[in-house]
Amino acid sequence: MPRPVHNADQLPLADALLAAGRSVREVARHTHLDRGVVRRRRDALALPTFVKGPTYDFDSNVFAVDHADEHSAYWAGFMSADGCIYRSPQGGQMRVKLALAACDAAHVAAFNAWLQRSGPVLTSTARVRSGGHRFPTASVEVSSDRLAADLAEWGVVPNKTQRTGLPTWLRARNDLLPHFVRGYFDGDGHVSLHGPYETKQITRVLRLTGHGPFLADIATVLATEVHALAGLRHPQPMRSRASDAHRHVQWSAVSDLERLYTYLYVGATVWLPRKRVAFERAVTTPSLARRRR
Repeated sequence: MPRPVHNADQLPLADALLAAGRSVREVARHTHLDRGVVRRRRDALALPTFVKGPTYDFDSNVFAVDHADEHSAYWAGFMSADGCIYRSPQGGQMRVKLALAACDAAHVAAFNAWLQRSGPVLTSTARVRSGGHRFPTASVEVSSDRLAADLAEWGVVPNKTQRTGLPTWLRARNDLLPHFVRGYFDGDGHVSLHGPYETKQITRVLRLTGHGPFLADIATVLATEVHALAGLRHPQPMRSRASDAHRHVQWSAVSDLERLYTYLYVGATVWLPRKRVAFERAVTTPSLARRRR
């Protein structure tokens, strides 16, 4: 005896959506039917196994370096941290994807709008690691060899964690570097406050996470470009964890954070709001005198 179908009243709608060219995944999500049930309905209707999704227009020239500006530098820096460049196993053009946690969906939407992409931001779920809890995400993904090639000029390439450092041409563009670094900070940086504790005043830390040669270049740029920067906690990028390939550089002096804030944000028009709020809190929260025991 066949098992009863959950939400069987949705089967006529599922058939209509399948006939209209919607994918099994979309129909299952819309009708709350099991994907296996939807797949069997598709097969019973003798519909194609693979359904090509909608195609949306966008500007594939936005990352061209010959007309680079604040926005292209910022989003290139952000893609250096959180972007993904790959080619599908089925072939076709290179894929460019930006996916963030759902709390930053508005930032993904801003990237979508800057691309002048006519399609919506997609929502889904993902895991940080295999077997971990799923969390909601927002993403934008496009196919374009031209876009991928232009991003490569910025150092954003497939398996970008293996890159050697900042592109040579970018190091010479003082007008673009603050925006690129701000984009990278918004993706793979954070500012935090600690304390006060019983015998210790408030401390604050700005940390950038990534991979060795790239972080070393970033640290060199900041040491050169930010006037009177007092120092760097780790002149050479240090491992975040002993078993981790990721490394970090960080600053903790109040004067350093104030100068870095000015370097990154004065004159800027695009940033991740929650990161700027955290940065402002770090530089404006007064230090407290140590308490006596």
